[in-house]
Amino acid sequence: MKRSKIILIDGMPTSGKSTTSYNLAKKLPGWIFIDIWRIKDIFEPLGYSTDLDKKEADELMEISKEFTTKLTREVIRKTQRNIILQETTTKYAKKKLGKDLRKYNYQIFTIQLKVPFEEAVKRNKKREKPDLNFFKIWTKERWDNKIQRKIKKGDIVVDTFENNQEEVVKIILGGVGEKAKKHPYEKLVRKFW
Repeated sequence: MKRSKIILIDGMPTSGKSTTSYNLAKKLPGWIFIDIWRIKDIFEPLGYSTDLDKKEADELMEISKEFTTKLTREVIRKTQRNIILQETTTKYAKKKLGKDLRKYNYQIFTIQLKVPFEEAVKRNKKREKPDLNFFKIWTKERWDNKIQRKIKKGDIVVDTFENNQEEVVKIILGGVGEKAKKHPYEKLVRKFW
């Protein structure tokens, strides 16, 4: 019996999690892509507003995480389809979904996207997503240390600076044992941000 797969896309800000997730979804028709940014947008459009204090913004973030977990759990239980889930670590997935992942025999693949600090700063200046001054509090040393701590044994590590997006997707597909397929609705799988 073929095992279902869940691909977890993780990495530091500007490492290409959203772009990679969308490009991967275009090559894997039939997979369920749970777009965490669209879910976060439901719960925190005001999160960028000055009307909310930190406690309220944190509560909205927690609601969006809980919603994502429940949605993923329902997809696993009711469909046993392959899943792409961005901004999720193996530790979090095992803690929140582990029982269902084991019960339905899911194979977990964690993709760690990395980008050098200097390139991350450049990308941040170009992006449309609000950065909430993230790069004002980080140093290159702190960035590099955080990347090293995020990478766990068994993770597929992909440098999104050294590789273009086509190469990034090819590396991931090879790492998870899948082949690119023509998506019948590729144009509808669009990059949100």
